Order: sequence, then structure tokens, then C-alpha cells
Amino acid sequence: MVLRKFVSSSNSDNSQSDPDCDFAAEVLGAVFERLVELKAWFEVQTLYHFYSCSVLVVYEKEKGNTKPLVKLVDFAHVVSGNGVIDHNFLGGLCSFINFIRDILQALHH
Repeated sequence: MVLRKFVSSSNSDNSQSDPDCDFAAEVLGAVFERLVELKAWFEVQTLYHFYSCSVLVVYEKEKGNTKPLVKLVDFAHVVSGNGVIDHNFLGGLCSFINFIRDILQALHH
């Protein structure tokens, strides 16, 4: 429900109303694309391993700009990768990508 409210085109703060999802495909599609770009980088980078990192997703629906900003934040716990791919972070990122993909597929059905 929180993710539906996040992509809702409604400006209502009424938690009882069912949020519409007019922007959902556009916003989540752009989030998906950016996450896939991050995944491509994590599939080849071996310099760092990230622990307790967060993915921040922001967009301003009031201004009519549904292009979200997707950034890695809170990565204070980064250690040397010693030439090895960070499969732990990559696995979590893939799970998030699959979650967004599932939502996008449900929107198109």
C-alpha cells in the first residue's frame, strides 16, 4: 500500500482512500531502468563491497515531473572488494529489481 501511495497521482493525504496509480507505470518503469543500470555496474565492479546501503527513490509529483531520482545512500560501511564482485549487495539489488518488475507486470494485466 505504501508503494501505491508513493506513485499515486492523488495529492490527498487521506490514508483511508484508495490511491490511484496513474503515474505508477511511468515512475516505477524509470526506477526499474535505473536499478538495472546500477545492477550492470555491480556485476563488474570489484573495488568495493557495500554493507547496510540504502536505495533512495524520490520524485516530485506536484510539479508534474514523474522522472524519479534513484541514488545509493547511507553507504558508510564500504570495504575493499579485493577484486571480487559484491554478490551480497548484488543479490539484494536483484531482489529489489524483481519486486519492481512484478509490480510493473501486475500493472499491465
